[in-house]
Amino acid sequence: MEDVETSIPDRFKKIVGRYPDRTAISTLEKALTYRELDLATNRVARAIGAFQKADHEPIGILLGPGIDRIVAFLGVLKSGNFFVPMNPSSPRSQLADILKDTRANLLVSKAIYNALSSQLAKGDLRILDVDQYGYGFSTDRTELSQSPGNLAYTIYTSGSTGIPKGVFQNHRNMLHDIMVRTQALHVSTQDRIAGTGAIMTAFLALLNGATFCPWDIKSKGAALLADFLERQHITIFETIPTVFRDLLFSLTGRRHCSTLRLIWLSGEALLLRDIEAYRKQFSDTCLVLNEFSTTEVASASMFFIDRQMKFSTSVIPVGYAVDDTDVLVLHQNGKVAAEGEVGEIVVKSPYIAQGYWQRPELSAGTFVCDSSGTSLRSFHSGDFGFKSADGCLTHLGRNDRQAKIRGHRVEVAELESELMSVAGIKEAAVAIRDDAFGNSELVAYVVPIVDTHVTASDLRLALAEKLPPEMIPAKTVVLKALPVTPNGKLNRRALPKPENTRPELAVAYVTPLTPVEKELSRIWTEVLTLDRVGILDDFFDLGGHSLAATRVISQVFNYFKFEIPLRSLFESPTVAQMAEVVEEHRGKLFSDEDLECILAQIESMSEDEAQKTLAEKNNS
Repeated sequence: MEDVETSIPDRFKKIVGRYPDRTAISTLEKALTYRELDLATNRVARAIGAFQKADHEPIGILLGPGIDRIVAFLGVLKSGNFFVPMNPSSPRSQLADILKDTRANLLVSKAIYNALSSQLAKGDLRILDVDQYGYGFSTDRTELSQSPGNLAYTIYTSGSTGIPKGVFQNHRNMLHDIMVRTQALHVSTQDRIAGTGAIMTAFLALLNGATFCPWDIKSKGAALLADFLERQHITIFETIPTVFRDLLFSLTGRRHCSTLRLIWLSGEALLLRDIEAYRKQFSDTCLVLNEFSTTEVASASMFFIDRQMKFSTSVIPVGYAVDDTDVLVLHQNGKVAAEGEVGEIVVKSPYIAQGYWQRPELSAGTFVCDSSGTSLRSFHSGDFGFKSADGCLTHLGRNDRQAKIRGHRVEVAELESELMSVAGIKEAAVAIRDDAFGNSELVAYVVPIVDTHVTASDLRLALAEKLPPEMIPAKTVVLKALPVTPNGKLNRRALPKPENTRPELAVAYVTPLTPVEKELSRIWTEVLTLDRVGILDDFFDLGGHSLAATRVISQVFNYFKFEIPLRSLFESPTVAQMAEVVEEHRGKLFSDEDLECILAQIESMSEDEAQKTLAEKNNS
């Protein structure tokens, strides 16, 4: 990487000039060279300019992971504005809050999201359809001059009050982070980098002349991820530990992703069992990077692991501070913690986020200017950790009531508030526990109103109308009363550990009878760690989610020797329905062409659409 005192479009222009015919983005269905990507993003910039005359404005991007979203990101930056990523699978109310907070008056989307974008299009908000980019707009470069201090993006995370908060970054900070990661990861034009959602992963590839290969984990799952990494000859794979565990699960007795040289993990705790599994599945030339990063600071520290490295604890360190960054562990009084002492992780650098959009008081309390009068600022992360004698950082998790669930930050207070709003619930509490696979999951503890009957099915249905999938509790425990301390406060430590028994559902338990039903029931009980599963039980009412679904698909493949697309589980969320799908497909072996067709169908289906399909089927 070169000087960070430039803009992303200017840096990208240099890369296009050097490598016009190299592949910039590649999926199983489509690929673009750098020249083609440059022309496509120029057209987007021109289209935005026709809609929006002013620059330095927020532009909403309502697109799922893939080529269209990357084209939109770069096009927005070339137009002199900054982008606001919006996940189409998020609840409409949450998306509306983001648009209201940013005051964006332009939303970039596409035809498959027309219904959702139309619902959001209130006031002066206009919709720019990516499918119409090819009509009437020039591919000539806009040649806008931009300052390194101009805003590049605003990414929203949930706030403690349920109101989203936007973290905003400028071009200088993005380019510095890419420079740090380029040097640490030794990124070159020969790399093929796959990612499962992190925006910076795409820019890391595209501003280095490498190839970016996005994988939509929400719609495609992890069952076919190993094949994707192998077929795309991926050298660097970025993801969260939860997805990495599912990849390890699907690798058992199968391919080992021979071209991988680096597995790049962040966002959640990495466990010793993960490293032990990595040692068995990957070659000596493949390293693991465990990174401490947040939306506010991008990369703060790194720790590289090889197959020979030994650990004495079950928690894997997140390593040492990156260039131009100091990572401190502070006590509540502001003093630096001694070796091994636990304190709050504070990151000091000139390159941390500008703050929280439209939240000056919150920004002032979290981003603190250095008393020296320099450009240094400190970000108080709200995470616990400690340092070893040589300065190696170990991250222990949140010190407030936030959690990372499948890579998403979740506020426990927000979920408890939503639980209390469900009809028939008197009291509610939420705990964060580890499931059988070492992943964090949410457990809801509810006390019903007297003479009110509440099931796990009732809660999931009520919460799914307001909350994204990662905020739906995996388990529900019904209590007569919440445990309290002597002074009457909730005693969270006394909340009982949930049992691995089938929860009470809206349907009665029905025993599996046929061989296929019995085998599917066995697979479901193993994946969901339950004592039994009836053939009419809903997978998601039992605590299943999209990533758990991929484990089911992988086991079904290994047992029945053919693959069922992830979409079939959403459309057949009971053992009885899936047994019908199995009988229908039994004996079929898909060719590569058939498999690509199935992947294309899955890719076109967002998680929100899958949930709607399930709801429509259940209501039919």
